Amino acid sequence: MGLLLDSFDEALELGRYLVTPPTRPLAVASGESTRRAEEPKVRINVPFSVWNSFANAALQAMEAGRHFANESSPKWNDARYIDVEGDVAEASSMYLLHAIDSVLSAYLPAGSFRFMSQHTLHGDNFSVRADRIWGLGIPDTLDLGAYFAILDFKRPTLIDPNDFGRALTWYEFNRRNSTGYLAPSFENNSQVLLKQAVSYSNLYQTKFVAFFDWHTLVLVVLADAQRILGGQYCFVTIVTDRKKMMRALLGFLVRAYNARINPVEDYTDLAGSGNLEQTALSKGKRGTGGLGSGSGESSRHRRR
Repeated sequence: MGLLLDSFDEALELGRYLVTPPTRPLAVASGESTRRAEEPKVRINVPFSVWNSFANAALQAMEAGRHFANESSPKWNDARYIDVEGDVAEASSMYLLHAIDSVLSAYLPAGSFRFMSQHTLHGDNFSVRADRIWGLGIPDTLDLGAYFAILDFKRPTLIDPNDFGRALTWYEFNRRNSTGYLAPSFENNSQVLLKQAVSYSNLYQTKFVAFFDWHTLVLVVLADAQRILGGQYCFVTIVTDRKKMMRALLGFLVRAYNARINPVEDYTDLAGSGNLEQTALSKGKRGTGGLGSGSGESSRHRRR
């Protein structure tokens, strides 16, 4: 059993009893909000190093403050069987998310955020359910003021990196977009995943949506999305290196929190064309930007 902070530099356990289906599972647009959504046209690559810069800032703060210096990470149980989406969600809660949420709780201003599982949000005509959400907490209440990130679990092997097509650089996107034609990036399962991401983004009012199937982590920033339209582009990172998964998701969540606290319209720093934010708001400084900036849905939630 290793230390909690050391787990950010260790490979996420694959598992002895990880079932590989004979054929790749199909992603299904089961909800009305997903079927109505339109995926972005192309993906612009965000390198792991971008998310790692945010993760490094948080982890260095933990070391400097001697947070979790002697706290152990959960030991892998060899009897664990991973076959369906529920298995991925349950294992992720312990081995992927526990350490990440612990660091966020110590790094971000005290009481500034909440995380919830199996969260349903109701719109005017339909609802969406997210496997895991992170939101801004309203002090001394159980309510959330706004949401800043979504994580959706999938059955093992459902996510195929090859379905996401060739990633463009920011320069390539602008050059090709100026000609008036962009070949779509997404096909097969990835097309459904991006429609789901747009649906989440529309109702939860966040640009940051992630997917995880125990083999692959996909981080999506829907920078050009407007309501149910995914826009011309989105920023995507695909992580298959198991030693990088925890750092990537931690950095993604720090950046998502920053974007909610200090709302921005320009996410081009993710493509390397701007200066990266290196730290979250200093502890004890509570921001109010983003509170109440959603669509009035924030108090209409339930768990099931």
